[in-house]
Amino acid sequence: MLGVDLVILAAGLGRRFGGDKQVCEVDDRGQLLMEYTLYDACLAGVERAVLVIREQDQSKFAPLCDRWKGKVKMEFAYQIPPAAYGFERETPLGTGHALLCAAGAVKGSFVLVNADDYYGKGAIALAVAHAKRGENALIGYPLGSTVPPVGRVSRGIVLQEDGYLKGVVECSTYRVGERIAVEDGKVKRYLPSFVPVSLNLFALFQGIFASAGRVFGGFLLEADEGAECLLTQVIADYLSRGGTIKVDSSPDRWMGMTHRRELEEVKRYLAALQKSGAYPLRLAEAI
Repeated sequence: MLGVDLVILAAGLGRRFGGDKQVCEVDDRGQLLMEYTLYDACLAGVERAVLVIREQDQSKFAPLCDRWKGKVKMEFAYQIPPAAYGFERETPLGTGHALLCAAGAVKGSFVLVNADDYYGKGAIALAVAHAKRGENALIGYPLGSTVPPVGRVSRGIVLQEDGYLKGVVECSTYRVGERIAVEDGKVKRYLPSFVPVSLNLFALFQGIFASAGRVFGGFLLEADEGAECLLTQVIADYLSRGGTIKVDSSPDRWMGMTHRRELEEVKRYLAALQKSGAYPLRLAEAI
């Protein structure tokens, strides 16, 4: 039986962050945020990681690969640049396209994550456990814990029934006093803080790549210059064809780095976890 892979989406430009947040150091030892996810995944039994990156950025990940050499098998998958499809832009074509670009590198079941998110040890272990049991799953987080005090962020609102995913709706979210406003381009509403959202932590299987191919094919036929092929669209196609995805709740706090101002908060949080003994100072050396 093939093991569970870890697929890390790391091809974004980080324009709102103001730089390459995927390779931004988050502690005093020069480690990256994705290394905490790598560490948690290795503890849960993952032995292989696939990093989806822009090919021209590969050298930026050399220190990461050096630190983890001999600890986890690591392979790169390149997100094909927009110019290859006739787009005149630098920005990648979206998370759905990034997933599709990993298809040739993934061997069996896999856990999907973003490079610039911290998910928590328990959440990663939960996703790996679902993958090992042969279950597609989304690990959700409460909306209120993922919307910053200031500014708008995109969040995938989880729609579910009897513990199974019915869809993920991409919305712009922001705080208005004590309330959380959600806009999907048509309607503005206020949602409770406990409503689950997707932060791209999934346990998935090979069947998802067929949906990714179909959705991206349709995207190429219809998309305008600034559009993106989103993971939520791939998930919707998969569900529409009879696929099932369980919804589970993360036992951990999520941390992310959408904007540069969030970096110091992430650093403080990780430092506190290390001080408590939750993580070693040098992650790869402890595997």
